[in-house]
Amino acid sequence: MAKHPKLKDDVRKMLIIQWLANPEDTRTQSEIAKTVGISAQTIINWKKDREFVEMVYAKAVDIAGYKLPEIIHAQVQKAIKKQNTNAARFVMEICGKMEGNIKGVKTSNNEVNITFDNRVPRPNKDEPIDVGDD
Repeated sequence: MAKHPKLKDDVRKMLIIQWLANPEDTRTQSEIAKTVGISAQTIINWKKDREFVEMVYAKAVDIAGYKLPEIIHAQVQKAIKKQNTNAARFVMEICGKMEGNIKGVKTSNNEVNITFDNRVPRPNKDEPIDVGDD
């Protein structure tokens, strides 16, 4: 990215907020400061400003929101392939399908028996599930 010496301070701040909030941007503080046309000390000073820090946090949450489907999918795969009870708990809680505890017990033949306490009731397996007329 070329240096932008004529950018306004609010635009520079937004670029720094984006950089701080994005863990995938691996540029150093000195590199990003030079890129946007400010000193590294300016970034240090901005980091001391409570409002600036709140904007970085809000942007980080926004960026993380784009990753949630990826995270959920990875946890589903981990729950299924590795029979990971923590991953199963996370997926079920995030989907609103579980309230209570989930336990995994390894049997003598290295299988994992998973049990749920206080789970959201599911229909009787012999009864048809109503999926609507959509």
